[in-house]
Amino acid sequence: MEPTGIAGAWTFTPAVHRDDRGCFLEWFRAGELSGSLGYRPGTEQGNCSVSRRGVIRGIHFASVPPGQAKYVTCVGGAVLDVIVDVRVGSPTYGRWEAVRLDDESRRAVYLSEGLGHAFTALNDQATVIYLCSTPYAPGREHGVHPLDPDIGIAWPAGVAPVLSPKDAAAPTLAEARRAGLLPDYAGCEAYLDGLRKAGARQPLRPGEHHDEQARYDKERADPGQHVGALVQDDDARGQDGDVAEGVERVGDAERYPRQRGQPRDRRHRENQQPEQHPRRGGGAQRQRSAVTGRAGRGDLHAMLEHHLPGGRRGDGEQQQRDVRDRQLAPPWSSGRRGRGRACVLAERGIRIG
Repeated sequence: MEPTGIAGAWTFTPAVHRDDRGCFLEWFRAGELSGSLGYRPGTEQGNCSVSRRGVIRGIHFASVPPGQAKYVTCVGGAVLDVIVDVRVGSPTYGRWEAVRLDDESRRAVYLSEGLGHAFTALNDQATVIYLCSTPYAPGREHGVHPLDPDIGIAWPAGVAPVLSPKDAAAPTLAEARRAGLLPDYAGCEAYLDGLRKAGARQPLRPGEHHDEQARYDKERADPGQHVGALVQDDDARGQDGDVAEGVERVGDAERYPRQRGQPRDRRHRENQQPEQHPRRGGGAQRQRSAVTGRAGRGDLHAMLEHHLPGGRRGDGEQQQRDVRDRQLAPPWSSGRRGRGRACVLAERGIRIG
């Protein structure tokens, strides 16, 4: 990572391995980037744009906090990528710096939260991809006119600029400042300093820089607090491995609908005490299956002894009933011990499960 002349922006030139098959490169390395930032960068969205020659996109930025950091590279053709410092109070406020990105050098640019970004396509079908630290939010997105003479970006000559209606109607840098749309340099630095401190408090994972850990551990510890986080719980899956219907994927991950085939609250599961299996003595233990609504074999015998008259096994009258029940039970219910009693219970109006 090489710093630019604008604080908060870096360039990255990967090693490109070429042979007769083509080439291979690592166009993004979180470890390299976090070593320069002092914290592990977040990635919430990936964008791709294809532009014809002369198209100018920008100058775009987002309100801070949380802002939107970008990691930009060109995978097809070539673009002139421009970093603009729109942070009020910055030592380089109003300055810009251009970097050529193309499919030969495979260079990339990183822009921290609060910086403005723009680029122009140098040929047809110029393809740019970039990772964003936050999702697109229209209410927080702002722009400055890319042809603002006060900024004075030296766009390539000999080609007419092509702007979108939105970019063509964007205010100048001075107008955006008067309207209170520009981010504050001190506020941006305070926000980034908070990210660094949060990363410094987290334990290290093998092979990581110290400040890479903050966001990773937070998302793993509480995935329900992040929009779009899937439930990572085996109990949330049915017998076929599919996620049960009605499982909440957004919000409080601990509050699930307690229905058949759906997960129980984790605290309920942890606090539940296992009980001795009545048929297997003190060796095997199991969890009660009341959540699924199905009674185990041991539960069936316990219910029989409770509901039928003379339920004690030593009762001679009960033994006679058992013999009669086995004789009257249908063939499909006599294969396993206790199945005939279930039929008797059904005949007497006693519902199991």
